[in-house]
Amino acid sequence: MSEPFGNKWKQYKIWPSILGQNGNTVNKLKLNTSNDKLILKSPNGSRWEVCVDDFGLLTTKPVID
Repeated sequence: MSEPFGNKWKQYKIWPSILGQNGNTVNKLKLNTSNDKLILKSPNGSRWEVCVDDFGLLTTKPVID
């Protein structure tokens, strides 16, 4: 099956597995590699950019369109 947006997407296997919204185990993530930012969408539809500093500390900031 081909990707709808070409091969901008890269699949990553994650361990340990995490639980998805419906309670199923998730062990793979697909990320859009055409953008330098990691943006996640929360269950209420808000979008958040994930940032990492030089010490590995993760923070988020809201994405405002």
